[in-house]
Amino acid sequence: MADTANLDILLDLARQQLDDAALGLRNAADKLRLAQEQRQQLDSYRHDYQQRAQQSLGAGVSASNYRNFVQFLETLDNAISLQNKTVNQLEDAMAHARSTWQQKKRQLDAYDALKTRRAHARLQEEKRKEQRQTDERASRRTVLQTSSTAFS
Repeated sequence: MADTANLDILLDLARQQLDDAALGLRNAADKLRLAQEQRQQLDSYRHDYQQRAQQSLGAGVSASNYRNFVQFLETLDNAISLQNKTVNQLEDAMAHARSTWQQKKRQLDAYDALKTRRAHARLQEEKRKEQRQTDERASRRTVLQTSSTAFS
């Protein structure tokens, strides 16, 4: 029984660890999604700004305005590059969180399978014990019947 209680404690702990890992995975997914959306917004903003800059260039702009367009596009490119690095880091974090969740899930499944096997083994042992007791009672009855027939 103490063995079963210990296994139940391990199962509860494994469930809690799996829940924690699932929460970590969910948080990693949310952060990644947000970073990807931010990157998409930066890409979209850069594309729009570049189109406006080209339209302005077609209409004629001063050298200082042209320089400002170019510098701002470089700033956007740097921001996009940084955001790409952030997305890559968050993808790695997401992969790690997924791996952790999978490992915790396998651990919980293993403990659960062990508990099931032990319960099955305990049930089989109880059935064998009942069968032995039934056989012993039947054997005693047979002996008693044989003894009483022999003395009659």
